[in-house]
Amino acid sequence: MDPLQVQIRLIEATRAQQACRQSPGEKIAAGLRLYGQIKRRMIAGIRMRHPDADEAEIRRHLRQWLRTSRHNENLPWTN
Repeated sequence: MDPLQVQIRLIEATRAQQACRQSPGEKIAAGLRLYGQIKRRMIAGIRMRHPDADEAEIRRHLRQWLRTSRHNENLPWTN
């Protein structure tokens, strides 16, 4: 295994150990932070694809993506 793969596995193992030590509240907070990061990246991607879009149109594209994403089909907030 190359050194980069070894480093990646060490980081993953460390993060998994840290997650096991977190309280339920800490896990929820981490999930909310992750959701915020992903949402900001999705909005940045929408802006790149639609550079002339205003904020309302960007939010519309985001909602459309959330509704139609096959990963979110069964989530109640996408209906």
